[in-house]
Amino acid sequence: MTYVSALHWNSDVGDDYDSIRIQVTDVQGATSASFIYIRVLPTPDLINITIPYADVATATALPPSALQGVVSVDEDDILHFSNLTVSCVDAVASSIVTVSLYVQHGAVACFPTAGVFQSQSTRNSLLLKGSYSGINAALATLTYAPEANYAGQDSLIVTANAVDDSGGVSLPGQMTLSLFVIALNDAPVWNVFQGAYLLDATTPAASLHLDNLSFVDVDAGLNDLMELTIDAKDGSVTLAAPGPVSAGTLVLVAGTGQNDAYLVVRGTPTSLNAALAGLVFTLDRAKYDDQSFETTMRLRPRVILTIDDLGNTGSGGTNVVSATATIQVVSMRNRPPVLSTTAALPLTTSQDTKLPLANTVAIADPDVNQAFGSIMELTITTTAGIIIVPPDFFMPSTPQTRKIVIKASLEQLQYALDKSYYVADLGWFGQDAIVITVNDLGFTGTGGPQSARLVLPVVVTKLQTTTQPQAFPLKHLPAL
Repeated sequence: MTYVSALHWNSDVGDDYDSIRIQVTDVQGATSASFIYIRVLPTPDLINITIPYADVATATALPPSALQGVVSVDEDDILHFSNLTVSCVDAVASSIVTVSLYVQHGAVACFPTAGVFQSQSTRNSLLLKGSYSGINAALATLTYAPEANYAGQDSLIVTANAVDDSGGVSLPGQMTLSLFVIALNDAPVWNVFQGAYLLDATTPAASLHLDNLSFVDVDAGLNDLMELTIDAKDGSVTLAAPGPVSAGTLVLVAGTGQNDAYLVVRGTPTSLNAALAGLVFTLDRAKYDDQSFETTMRLRPRVILTIDDLGNTGSGGTNVVSATATIQVVSMRNRPPVLSTTAALPLTTSQDTKLPLANTVAIADPDVNQAFGSIMELTITTTAGIIIVPPDFFMPSTPQTRKIVIKASLEQLQYALDKSYYVADLGWFGQDAIVITVNDLGFTGTGGPQSARLVLPVVVTKLQTTTQPQAFPLKHLPAL
């Protein structure tokens, strides 16, 4: 006689002994029975780990078949797992499970779960410890994020160990799931100077070397061809000379590489960046010469750079990315300010009478757009009189002297001038001059401070006084 217990049953888990009842009955019908009690000792059983698949939250991943056991995810995407659980027939309520997860080319993570301890020494490994139910709740939130820009094969390795409070140990379980990161075509990234390039319009060539222009394509191979388009507005561009074109590493699709308003060229990332390193912009002088300052300030020269990776690497088609280099045309020679008057000269006033200067003199600065916010200096001098500038909300009290000096913005100087008065010395009349000088203090360009001077002749007329009759005292003549 042999005895075999039920599958996975043991006395410890079943909390009872098994028994065999032997009964003997004779021919008279008498019976006798006895029992054999059998303790079925537990043997370690294997911890079972299910094969997971991609959750619906990972739209681009492909669920594996039962045979291939592969889960795929797009490059730089996040893979959410479903159906990853651990179990064991030896499990009891007190069983403590330790699960380790490891990937080579990415990071694994689970949401915090009550009753489950998590530790992570590196981004690509994770250790969970808790009950079977707690561990399974944590594994339901498991995600995998490939390394940035990584594409290719990876593996998720899951190992589980368990022990209960009586010291019973289950056989460790292990599962390896093949992962595949699908390569996507990454877009190139431009590195372009964020400010405006300043171009001196007074130089004969009016050319400018455009520094700090380059691009990076993380998934482009050294020999992959890309296409660069350069569109110059209000000017032309020239590639580095002798440069990659003459060396045969670039192919011109449109343009000549010299003074082109529109240029298309193909080459490897290295050769295209070398061509950009020597890029020169030349201004179209016809749009600036003999034009008013206001007209030239409305122009906005720029270079539009477009790179097309031609879809050489990964899925998703081509990536076309543009950037703009902005150019500001300036006259680097500081032009002097302008003083003008429409008043009838000479100015006239009467003796001991105030002469208002309002609307008499206008101040202008041709470099006002480049010098916006700058400080200028106004000087007013006289010979036989004084200038009175009343204090105002933006000016301190100004002394009344033959020379007034004020430093302020152009608008404030104009306001101060319009508020000023000229008064000749007490009792004086004759010819005087108001000399007005404005200095831009060299705020823009080269050549140092520039100034303008305007002389306003002044005639001070004498007040006419009325002669009063003189009364003489009466003298009494002697009587005859």
